[in-house]
This record gives sequence, C-alpha cells and structure tokens, in this order.
Amino acid sequence: MKPSRTMLLMHLLFHAANNQYMGTLRAIQLYDIHIITKSFKDKNWTQLQKIVEDMGCEKLVYIPLVLAAGCFEISVPDSVMNKLHLKTPKGLKSLMNNYSLQQFIASNESQTLIYLSQNIKSSFYKKALLLTSILLSKSFISSIQLEWCGSRKKRLREAMNLLVPPAARIDNLGYFIGSLVTFMIFFLTIITKHLWLHRLREKLLNRFKLLIFRHEAKYENIKINIVDDNEK
Repeated sequence: MKPSRTMLLMHLLFHAANNQYMGTLRAIQLYDIHIITKSFKDKNWTQLQKIVEDMGCEKLVYIPLVLAAGCFEISVPDSVMNKLHLKTPKGLKSLMNNYSLQQFIASNESQTLIYLSQNIKSSFYKKALLLTSILLSKSFISSIQLEWCGSRKKRLREAMNLLVPPAARIDNLGYFIGSLVTFMIFFLTIITKHLWLHRLREKLLNRFKLLIFRHEAKYENIKINIVDDNEK
C-alpha cells in the first residue's frame, strides 16, 4: 500500500518531532522532509492543513518544518505556516529561536562519544570530562522536553517526574548514587533553561572529541601530511 505524499510527509514530521523531543534528531530526517516537500503542490499543502487541524497536532508539524527550513530551502505557503505558528505553544517557538540547528542535531552526541572512547585508555581527567558532558547533554534534552509541555501544571508535573530515578539507573549505580545523579540532572535542567550551559556543553563535547582524536592518532601512529591540491 503506497502512502500519499501528504501522509508520507506527516509520517516523517511525526518521527522528526519525536526524535527532537527525545534528543536524537538526525540531519537525514530533515533532508527527507526537504525532498518530499519539493514535490508538494498547493493541493497537497491544503490537504496537510486539513489533516493537521482535524488532529490538533500543529506543534508536531511546525517544529520539524522550522528545523528543516533552517538548513534546506522549503517553500511552505504563508497561510499554512501562519496557522501552524499560531497554534504552537509560545515556549516551543522560543526554543526554535534561542537554539541553533547544530545544537539540536548534536544533542545525542554523548552516546557516540562513549562508543568511540570504549577502546581508549581514559585518564581521570577524561573520565570526569565525559561524565560532565553526559550530565549536561541529558539536562539539555530534559530542558527541551519541558518546553513541549503545554500548561504550567503539566510542566511542573513533568519537572517533578525528573526527580524520580529510573529503575535502570538504580540497578546500575545503586539507590543513593542513582538518586544523586538524578538530582544533579534535574538541577542542571532547571539552570539550562535559563542560563548558558548549552554553550559549556558544546565546548566540553568539542574538547572531548579532540582528546579522542589525539589518542587515536597516537595509538594508530597516524601521520597527517598536507599535500598540494594538484597531488590528490
């Protein structure tokens, strides 16, 4: 069963919105949205607008479209974009204006860095740097998730849920350490919403990537030679 272009775009938008909420957004998802919208005509946009209004899911469509338009040329009719903008919560619109696209896509980098560093002997400094970057990344994702909540009551309830340590964390770290780590993430989440910790997070991630590169280069005895363009 082949889906229509409109429903295929809805599918891509919902997946991108969910991944952005979870902090696992990938650039390829935004590229797919760009490819589908290139073939869209006015009737497709009209159909999309009707479906969105019936479902009441404006923010799930608005956020991925804005993110995709940040790196690709996407022509959305003003009438459609204005209605999506109007029905999207103020906090989410502010989120789109205050953070760069690179920060959204890079918000799941800590897991990649852990994988890359598995076979590298870690000094105490590197372990501390990695732990800090993980905590900041998790708090960054949690602060984004809080923006998705609508009412203040729900936002407070979601915030309080962050104080409950997951069962997996308790099993791995024990109840006391697991609760302490959860409280640290909660505390950083609240600060991240109001201060510049996302910039600190980016600096730490970049420094950690540089450390990994240096260790790999030393371990593999990699030599970097600069050659003239004509020698390629």
